[in-house]
Amino acid sequence: MEDVRRMVARGDRVAIATVVDTKRSAPRPLGSRLAVSSSGEMAGSVSGGCVESDVYLRAEEVLAGGPPQLLQYGISDDDAFDVGLPCGGEIEVFVQMLDPDEMERIASADAGGSRLSVTTTLNGDSAGAKAYGDGEGHSSAVRTDETTFVEHFAPPPVLMIFGAVDTGQALCRMAKQVGFTTIVSDARAKFATPERLPDADELIIGWPAMAYDAHEIDDATYVVVLTTTRASTSRRSAPRFARMRHISARSAAGGRRRRGASGS
Repeated sequence: MEDVRRMVARGDRVAIATVVDTKRSAPRPLGSRLAVSSSGEMAGSVSGGCVESDVYLRAEEVLAGGPPQLLQYGISDDDAFDVGLPCGGEIEVFVQMLDPDEMERIASADAGGSRLSVTTTLNGDSAGAKAYGDGEGHSSAVRTDETTFVEHFAPPPVLMIFGAVDTGQALCRMAKQVGFTTIVSDARAKFATPERLPDADELIIGWPAMAYDAHEIDDATYVVVLTTTRASTSRRSAPRFARMRHISARSAAGGRRRRGASGS
């Protein structure tokens, strides 16, 4: 997005190529983008280098005033190896001029932490047309039919951890690596410190109910309980847990052996 903004700021026209369908061993997921500017600059990728040279040429045609193009690349193509697609997969790439309204809507949703869906028409007289709506809880993309591609843009999912223990720090570190926002809640102020939990995005010193009050619970909220206190599973908490995916301390740690079980 920043690369595209820079292109636009210097007065370039920009074509956007987007992966809208994949089959088998596709090198890039749905929604991957390649931006091509009128000055010849490229940013992003639709195939990890396999078909970018051909997509670049098609983007130049669109920049020259041509209509949007829906491109297909696969092992059945006569020129598959000429454009560098030996991986055995198939992809479809949609090339169109940058839609400034779409760019601003996505940027606004990202800045405001809100959800947004963008539906793009891929062929016919209205190819390239956009429709907007409320997005889902997780960022994703799907080809719903031959003519329609839908992308969902959402804030990062939230991992809420009750219990400022060493395991909580390890979970925060792993969760942040895969895109989660991490929140740790613990009523013990000496435990819930930035020094002990440097990878927590937020620390809440208080009982779980305070964390619930501070953050609206939705289908992108996940909870890990690393404390045995009843306050984390009180009657007030129970209805909220029912609306979240709940991982208990025992299941996260692999459980405890029953007394009398064999082994050391």
